[in-house]
Amino acid sequence: MHRLRIIKSDGNKEDFDWQKFHHSLLKSQIKPTTIDQLRQLMEPHLYNEIPTKEIYVLTKEFLHRLGEKKGFYLYQLREAIANLDSIAFEKYIAQLLTEWKYTTLWNILVGGRCIEHQVDVVAKKGGKQLMVECKHHHNYHRDSGLGKIMELYARLQDVNQLEGPITYSTEEPVERMHFDQAWLITNTKLSYHAIQYADCKNIILTGWRFGHFLSLEHLSQDVNLYPLTLIGLSTQESAELVPFNFVTTKDILEKKPSGEVYQFIPPEKFNQMKKLAIFLSRQLNN
Repeated sequence: MHRLRIIKSDGNKEDFDWQKFHHSLLKSQIKPTTIDQLRQLMEPHLYNEIPTKEIYVLTKEFLHRLGEKKGFYLYQLREAIANLDSIAFEKYIAQLLTEWKYTTLWNILVGGRCIEHQVDVVAKKGGKQLMVECKHHHNYHRDSGLGKIMELYARLQDVNQLEGPITYSTEEPVERMHFDQAWLITNTKLSYHAIQYADCKNIILTGWRFGHFLSLEHLSQDVNLYPLTLIGLSTQESAELVPFNFVTTKDILEKKPSGEVYQFIPPEKFNQMKKLAIFLSRQLNN
């Protein structure tokens, strides 16, 4: 095949790297033989300066045509996580960490030396208590930058410097906590300076395909926990189910919905989603 240029989401152009594409499909647990078939199907549809978004759509279409259900869903995991709203994302992360044997608290107001701080998730394991900041982006092609890492470190310092009585007024009661470390979890990649600063300040980082065993896709796939946006819910529908504690595939398998849930999701759709959640729990990571 002739040299193929692609247009990325940011408008930049670069050569299409089949090896890189092959590796990304392996990350979605697609078998090498299926990847070879996929390439044969896709090549006639590719053209010079094709947008990466169009490649993504073609990949989904042909994975479905090949009957690759497992890879079809895992390939869309990044998009599904991006389709959560910020609250659903925080609760999804809290559930993920619980599955990884952390004791978690969600949305805790913690006192600092100067001001109080809203902590997305407090995670405790092995005698260490972590301040977890969940940074969600609907546009998952962007990077999470230096500013958020610096802000997180400043908040960690302020909380850990609190001594004696709280001298400022707050509208709500605050907890007094000490954290051993901070952890930023995002659904995007991370900028070079964000990584460099986090390494210097001993901040744990989790991003999309960043963090090795702590990468977001690894945390999700290895405990088989997925957002409901992966199995048919829109961003709005997902947000509407959050108050009823339906956020993940595990929720839909283990919890009985109330009549109020059916006001947002008809019983027929709920049952279809449950069947798909059962399929995913049996098929993924096998």
